[in-house]
Parts: sequence; C-alpha cells; structure tokens
Amino acid sequence: MINNSYNTKKRWVFGICAVRAKGFALVWLGLEGLVGCKTIKRICEPLTRMEALARYNANIEALPPFKANVFEWEVKFVDDKGKKQKHPHMGGRVYFVPADTPEQPSSFFLMAKAVLDEALVVGSNEKEFWMYIKPDKRGWWGKYEHQGKNCSKQMMIDPQVFLEFIGLRHLPVKPVYPAYKVAEKYYTIEYIDYQRDGYQIKREIIIDRCDNLPREINTYNQNGQRTMHSRLSNYKKLGKAWVPGEIQIATAIQDFRFRLKLWGFKAIKKDDRKLSRILKRPESISGIEDYQQIDKDCEVY
Repeated sequence: MINNSYNTKKRWVFGICAVRAKGFALVWLGLEGLVGCKTIKRICEPLTRMEALARYNANIEALPPFKANVFEWEVKFVDDKGKKQKHPHMGGRVYFVPADTPEQPSSFFLMAKAVLDEALVVGSNEKEFWMYIKPDKRGWWGKYEHQGKNCSKQMMIDPQVFLEFIGLRHLPVKPVYPAYKVAEKYYTIEYIDYQRDGYQIKREIIIDRCDNLPREINTYNQNGQRTMHSRLSNYKKLGKAWVPGEIQIATAIQDFRFRLKLWGFKAIKKDDRKLSRILKRPESISGIEDYQQIDKDCEVY
C-alpha cells in the first residue's frame, strides 16, 4: 500500500525551491534526484491561423470609445534641416472612437504636453487627419479620400498607421493570404507579397500565444529592410477588450522614435459634445506658423 501522506509531501517538494526557517535558508532537494526548482512550462491553447486572426480582430471589435491619460512620453526625430530633436515630457491625454466598419478610419486624438502647453498633437476623424509640433511651430493635415495618391505627401505620424501599430486596427483576412508561424511563446502572422523572383514579407505581427495580444509589429520594404517597428506591453483591461499601456514606435522616416505610457483608461460615450469638438480638425492653431495641407495638389477646384 502507498502512503498518501508521502505522495502529498512529494508533490509539495517538487513545487518548492526553498524555505526560510529560523533565519537559515533550507534548500529542498527534490526526490528521485531532482535538485532545486522545476520550471513550470506554459501550456497555451493551440490556434489555427484563422482562429488567431479571429481572436485578434475580436479584441478590436470589443473596444468601446475610451479616453486615457498620458503618464510620460518622449519623441525623437531628425528635422528637415538634419538636426536631431528630442522632447521628453509628462502629461497629456488620448481619445479613441472605433470605426463603424473595418474599412473606415477610426477617430483618434493624442495630445502630449510639455511643461505648460501642448507639445505634440495627432488627430483624426472619419474624413481628415492632422498633426502639429508646437516647439517647431509646424503642422500638417490631409484628407483620407486622397491617401495613397501620388499627389499626396507622407505625414510623420499617420493616425491610422499609428493605430495599426498599437493593435487597434483590424487585420485583413481577405484577399491577402497571411502566412503563419508558431513558436513556443509566440506566433507570427506575416502578410506576404508574392513576386516573380520569390516573395516579400510586407508586415509581421508577433502575438503572445497565451493572451493573443500583439507584442511586436513590423513592416519591411522591398529590400527586406524594416521601415516601421512597434513594441507593446503593460496591457490594461477595458470592458471586454485589452489596450496596451506602454507603446514604443520607430520609423525610418526622419529617424522617428516615440515612447508613450498611458494610465487611467475609461470608457466614454461616442456622442459626447466635448468629444466632437476634440475630434474636429482645427482650421488654425495658436503658435503654429506653418500649417500645410499635405494633399493640396490632389484638390480639384
């Protein structure tokens, strides 16, 4: 007959590294030759490619309109004159309203404060998007109807691209055929462009296998060089969805690097009057001397 108390003790020994008693560290030697702790291996639910995509998009569909506070932020970039700029500060706020359909732009507003005034602002509604940097006295804006046209220039931070890189935009399922790789801790969804001489990875999303939340997102050019990169962590629960609380983004354009820490997430009403004012593109901005429309050449009068 096997002693049940012995089996119980054996199970405890396997799960314990050390105990401290009477000021001395007592190291337990595991039974049957096992020494020290046995690391518990994460066992995560295996998912197919389509299941992974569905869960990723389901998190975005569960997002309510929300606001959050900026705890701290830092932006680094090289300006048009080749001078390195660095602006580290604390304070600001974020507003987000999800689009009605995956194809439409989401409404978004990020204001990062300096000591006494706003320093960096990025905004978007369903028709227009804008950005300005107060220390540089410069701003830019454009219309979504002109995006992707040769007559439209690039803005340093495109709000929809920013949302894609923090995991708040849908991942396409069709007609793009994403590749799928599974590792021990993560799985990777790759969007591939097939060409005559092979294939090119255009976008890569690295997702935690256990919580199905994105940790890294990358894009690559035709030469395989990374053009944009993000790292996401410290996720916060908001209703039935999860939102990253710490964000790091880097782009090849103007050697741009942005770090953001958020706190105080709170669901809000979509039809709030204050929100509608915040999400309206300003016609003019105090302190901004150069406010350019990046797609002005696309306008037909």
